[in-house]
Amino acid sequence: MVKHVILWTLKDELFLMLDSTFDDEEALKAYAVNPAHMAVADGKVRPYTKTRSCLDFKI
Repeated sequence: MVKHVILWTLKDELFLMLDSTFDDEEALKAYAVNPAHMAVADGKVRPYTKTRSCLDFKI
């Protein structure tokens, strides 16, 4: 399994964290380019984000 953790600093200095689990690295890679995921990231997250940090690790 792969744990996918993202931390954002939003433009108004609020912090947001997302923690997801995937079966393997291939599933994480497929999620990263999924059109539904990209639409949410581009339309609902990136416009309000100042910085982003990501950590992926096997569990």
